[in-house]
Amino acid sequence: MSDPVIRLDGLGRVFPADPPVHALADVHLSVETGDYVSIVGASGSGKSTLLNTLGLLDRPTSGSYRLDGVETTGLADGARAELRGSRIGFVFQAFHLLPHRSAADNVAMAELYRHTDRKHRPERAREALARVGLAHRVGFRPDRLSGGERQRVAIARALLGRPALLLCDEPTGNLDRANTESVLDLFDELSAQGVTLVVITHDEQVSGRARRRVRIEDGRVAEEQVCA
Repeated sequence: MSDPVIRLDGLGRVFPADPPVHALADVHLSVETGDYVSIVGASGSGKSTLLNTLGLLDRPTSGSYRLDGVETTGLADGARAELRGSRIGFVFQAFHLLPHRSAADNVAMAELYRHTDRKHRPERAREALARVGLAHRVGFRPDRLSGGERQRVAIARALLGRPALLLCDEPTGNLDRANTESVLDLFDELSAQGVTLVVITHDEQVSGRARRRVRIEDGRVAEEQVCA
């Protein structure tokens, strides 16, 4: 059997203060290839710290984090950055699109710092946009796209390198209900294609679309639930 995409064993994160802040404490979590998992929690629950840890943007102070079979806790900064760039696709609440570049150009930006074939980069960007239902918008700038379409461009950019994990931070936070449903429908489609999704959200309706919901309270996994 292959390794889980994410395996956390006894993960902890303590921030120095007086008294110390235990943002994460003894977290155990496994996410298999093709899982669709939501992580929910109130402000201050530790979900943002967990997001930063999963994204290799922060280091735990204890425990183990294996990403796609690689133990990450002892890696040097350069190796962590390389692993992050090759294995994780990020989707944020803010779309982070360049306003004066086309949708295709914004997607292609994902490969600027990767050792990929530059000649076929535009073709790969168009294919990624087609995958998220935007083949008809490749030449459009962000100001000509709806909020849902802009988030789809950001998702296409995150998918360009075929990452092991799509890590989404409040991906519908800037969207109205109609565009939220459109993005969640896309997540359903990607999940059906075998993409591994972890969605950090405070929205119970968004979290309910995942196959599994993990609730964080006071830095600990308080509940795991299989969603209908």
